[in-house]
Amino acid sequence: MWLLGPGVIPIYADETPELTGGGIDLAEASVDKDDVLARLYRSPSERREAGLGRHVTEWLTVSGLVEVESEHSVQEFASERSDDSRHFTDKTIQLGLTASLTEHIATEFVLEHEVDIDHTLLDEAIVQYEGELLSMELGRLYLPFGEYYSHFVTGPILEFGETRGNALVVDIELNDYFDLITYALSGKAEKLDQSGGHLDWGGGVDFANADESVQISVGYFSDLAETEEKLLDDFRHDYRHRVDAISAHALIGGNHYEITAEYLAALRSFKELDKQENRPWAANLELAWFPTPYFQLAARAEASSDIADQPRRQYGLSAAWLISGHINISVDYLFGQFKNDFAFDDDDNEIDTRHLLAAQVSIEF
Repeated sequence: MWLLGPGVIPIYADETPELTGGGIDLAEASVDKDDVLARLYRSPSERREAGLGRHVTEWLTVSGLVEVESEHSVQEFASERSDDSRHFTDKTIQLGLTASLTEHIATEFVLEHEVDIDHTLLDEAIVQYEGELLSMELGRLYLPFGEYYSHFVTGPILEFGETRGNALVVDIELNDYFDLITYALSGKAEKLDQSGGHLDWGGGVDFANADESVQISVGYFSDLAETEEKLLDDFRHDYRHRVDAISAHALIGGNHYEITAEYLAALRSFKELDKQENRPWAANLELAWFPTPYFQLAARAEASSDIADQPRRQYGLSAAWLISGHINISVDYLFGQFKNDFAFDDDDNEIDTRHLLAAQVSIEF
């Protein structure tokens, strides 16, 4: 468990935070689990676990998260027209329910409501088994393909690989340092002129040292068309052949810093897509500094190719402050440079560079 990122997840109020490996060590807390404070989260999976974890009964836990995000961007064009300003605001409410059915079996549900469009989504619905050396998850869930580490409000470009669906995930603990992960997904994308369900699959190996200050993972996924980016949406999710992908990420942490690096890429080209967008890949490198347990500064450098409307290079700075126990405030600035003749606005102006400012308030309940 780590300390800092673009949101909040809980720590126990009676604990004295001890920084280790870049975060607070939450091992074996012996306090009332209803007496908690928030802490910052750092990846989509940690965000889905966010909340104070209030015990309604001995077996049922409820947690929630409210996020208000505002984004302002200025695009500069290659043509005589100099720039264009755009503003975006998003408000979401997340509710998590966890029910312990037996010592080893639990269920988890995550609901997300988008306030501006009045839309509620069942984000996850999972049955979990936790054994001594083997654990399993079955249901509607996000595949463990990529970690998508970020200390920013604005997610990294490589989030194009995030994948959710009806799946089974099996995690086998090989020893104290290595885990083997395999999964199968009920796919929606199909080969052209064929119908009927099929299984996509993947897996990976995770390494973590004794105090988790060093973590390294590599992974493989058989069908990149299944991602949340919906790369073949214009083709009704039909493909001529499957495009598989790889991912790799690493984390190194110390008492007051954390370095994360991640890479995700297609292994072959989508024949359906334009040549400039048919073999996507992205890489993200971030350095975070924790001067106190409740404040962070972070820097990012990322690169990408063949991902629609995304910059070829992007650099940024971010600051996050955890205040009042349950509230986090984060601010980002990102500068992106686009490949020539690649990205265009609604009026067909070629985008050359982009300045992006984002701010977010996260509240746990």
